[in-house]
Amino acid sequence: MIRSAAYLRAAKGQPCQLRFVGVCLDPYGLGHETTVFAHYRHGKGMGQKAHDFDGADACANCHRFLDEGWVGKVSRAIVLDTMLRGIERTLEARFRAGVLSMPMDAEKPFRERPTKPRKPKSDRAPINSKSTWPAGRKLQSAPFPKRMPK
Repeated sequence: MIRSAAYLRAAKGQPCQLRFVGVCLDPYGLGHETTVFAHYRHGKGMGQKAHDFDGADACANCHRFLDEGWVGKVSRAIVLDTMLRGIERTLEARFRAGVLSMPMDAEKPFRERPTKPRKPKSDRAPINSKSTWPAGRKLQSAPFPKRMPK
């Protein structure tokens, strides 16, 4: 089990990263005093928590909704999608804050990325295209409605 007190403490005062619609105290991601780290329990039993990287920063309402309030209100797919996005945003925030570290490559602007040169026309594979539409039965078009008198 991977545990990190520093990783969990970093959630305090951060923006809610789950942002369940109609539930969240911090829907605009400005930061909230009730934000804590919410573990996502997928397949875990009572009293068993997931790894510390398997969760997201959540305000009190989103945390409560995740733990006990979503069943019967929203689909499991919505909860999984929201949780995945929350985990991604939380990990990004931890990297930017320096809580997590990983060797990262410097981003290159789009214009500076090398592009492969095109092959000469003689080396390119021909594109097979049909010059006519396939024959088949004609679709009957609907007649235009008559103009209504004013």
